[in-house]
Amino acid sequence: MIASLPASTGGNSNKYAVSLAPDTGALLNFSMDSSARLENADFSGLETGTKAITDQLAASRDKLKHLQNQEQLLETQCKINQIKKISDPNLDCSSVSSSSTSK
Repeated sequence: MIASLPASTGGNSNKYAVSLAPDTGALLNFSMDSSARLENADFSGLETGTKAITDQLAASRDKLKHLQNQEQLLETQCKINQIKKISDPNLDCSSVSSSSTSK
């Protein structure tokens, strides 16, 4: 039987290991190792994906900051109403903890 191995697998390096039986010459073991070639790899989508994730993170931080500002405004308005002993039906102070309204 005659067999041939490819000269190149398209990687940076190729390594073949062949073990033959000493008395018969039969194939005992064969292994092939190849390292990947990254020079010509296409990473263009990676930059686009990274930018999308960064933009989404910035938008999430902006939304969080906006919600924190709204919470602070609600707490302040509830404190003012408590001091003035005013009950505003349009303002729900039940979600504001009593510890934050007594500061």
